[in-house]
Amino acid sequence: MSKFSRRDVVKGGLTVASLSALPVGIPGLAWGATENEKIIAAAKGAGGADLKGMIWSNYYVAMTASMERFRQATGSTPSTTRGMSAT
Repeated sequence: MSKFSRRDVVKGGLTVASLSALPVGIPGLAWGATENEKIIAAAKGAGGADLKGMIWSNYYVAMTASMERFRQATGSTPSTTRGMSAT
């Protein structure tokens, strides 16, 4: 087994620290995007699609503002969203 000098350890640490500052990944792919940003990017890629969904009726009223912002951001309209009740 080889022995490492203090100088070798410092050189290695400085090398790792300097390499960690380099950008890593695929250009154009946002690794740090939020879930909402990823959904909007995927919806924009699908074009102006007519979206259908199902949501619990207690949340439907609160979602209408979000659905309008989604339509503005993507051009896709969740027009046939249905509320369902658990009664």
